Amino acid sequence: MNKRTRTTSFLVLTVLALMFSACKPTIVIGPEQTFSVDVPRPENNSAMDVTLDIAVPQGTVALGGGTESLIQGGVTYNAAEFEPQMTNGDGGILIRQSAPGPKSVVVTTQNNLVNRWDLQLGEAPMNLDIRLESGDYQIQFQ
Repeated sequence: MNKRTRTTSFLVLTVLALMFSACKPTIVIGPEQTFSVDVPRPENNSAMDVTLDIAVPQGTVALGGGTESLIQGGVTYNAAEFEPQMTNGDGGILIRQSAPGPKSVVVTTQNNLVNRWDLQLGEAPMNLDIRLESGDYQIQFQ
């Protein structure tokens, strides 16, 4: 390979790298919406498997107690990609948000993103599993 071919190849690769690094996808911010959660307490008072699966690198999670239901509250968000899905069946409940994929790198730079989980848990027996994406978290049980 001669010097001119190597230089041309280097320049082409450099330009392609700069073009791809300039592409910064962002999450489209819209109006705030609230996904309501109201799961009634099981009548037979048996333990249920409850999984909160949160795969978003930015947001807040507040868990409290004092509701008559098994779980009650809501998730407030302003990006359609963060609309939660809830599955209730087979003795278990799953509340999750889809991971935003490659855009998650950009999410932390968007200061106007809203992703607020505010849920109250009842006194019914439950097996609680909380899954969080990597990040900094502080969990307090009272």
